[in-house]
Amino acid sequence: MPKFEATRRVSHTPEQMFALVADVESYPQFLPLCEALTVRSRKERDGRTVLLADMS
Repeated sequence: MPKFEATRRVSHTPEQMFALVADVESYPQFLPLCEALTVRSRKERDGRTVLLADMS
């Protein structure tokens, strides 16, 4: 499987970046190849949120 890795510096705090990545429902608004996203389930396990989503 091909692999791509890149490093970029951003002018955001780690907390801001985590909030951006954790807000999966907003992915279609800013990820160019994500046209739609539907969260099928969301559960709390061991202090973590586990979700199942369909993304196209």
